[in-house]
Amino acid sequence: MATKTVSIRMDEDLYKEFSEFADRVYMNNRAMMRSYYLRWIAAAIGVVAVLVLAMCLSQPNDTGTVTGFVYERSGLNPDPRPVGGTTVTATPLGNTREMESAMTASNGSYFFRLLPGTYELAAKADWYGLEGTPVPVVVTAGESTTFDFTFTAP
Repeated sequence: MATKTVSIRMDEDLYKEFSEFADRVYMNNRAMMRSYYLRWIAAAIGVVAVLVLAMCLSQPNDTGTVTGFVYERSGLNPDPRPVGGTTVTATPLGNTREMESAMTASNGSYFFRLLPGTYELAAKADWYGLEGTPVPVVVTAGESTTFDFTFTAP
């Protein structure tokens, strides 16, 4: 069996037209693929955002808060004044969890977010030489407990 070779001669205008057509097809395919991938990426980000939001909203409120103020009352000034920079500690009773500590703000306020349980709260202002008597406080999930310390200085 004999093989016959056929050669087709393409004129310059036809070659140019075919080349431009091939470039347009290639560029359109690239744009379509880019658009396709961007849509998938946007959809994936949307799904992740919805899942994270649902997870955050569905978690039970398994902590409680303890808030309060630390005041100082002296013999010369019977009105309580806020004591900023005081260390307030919350030590869990009958548990292996670690002690939490907070520093009071300039207005004397402190804040803890704690797991449910019984804690011993104590306040200590080193530079004043003042230390409060530790007090047991029960923390309940989803609730806020308030306790104020008042130092009495001579």
